[in-house]
Amino acid sequence: MTEDDERTLRGLINSTRALLEPTARNLIELWDWRRRNPQSLRQPVAQWPKGRSTQSTGFSGYAPDTFKFEPGMAIVNRDVARRFRSAALDDPSRPQWATFD
Repeated sequence: MTEDDERTLRGLINSTRALLEPTARNLIELWDWRRRNPQSLRQPVAQWPKGRSTQSTGFSGYAPDTFKFEPGMAIVNRDVARRFRSAALDDPSRPQWATFD
């Protein structure tokens, strides 16, 4: 290619975003419609003869066990942390939960 690698990568990111954003919007609209109209897309029992699948995809990530999982730890964007606090989902708010409706 006869362009700067950064320009190529930015172009790939922009092209990918241009594809994914409307696709995701359409999928959300379809999902919402499906939830409002479950009778409109009937699925015969024969389509799922064994019922719901219990098999795993087998995908464990790209580098399993390279990160020590600490259930009490969360690394999130500061806006998400603010939302957690606003929703009283942080540990200091836990005693209040019993008083909520």
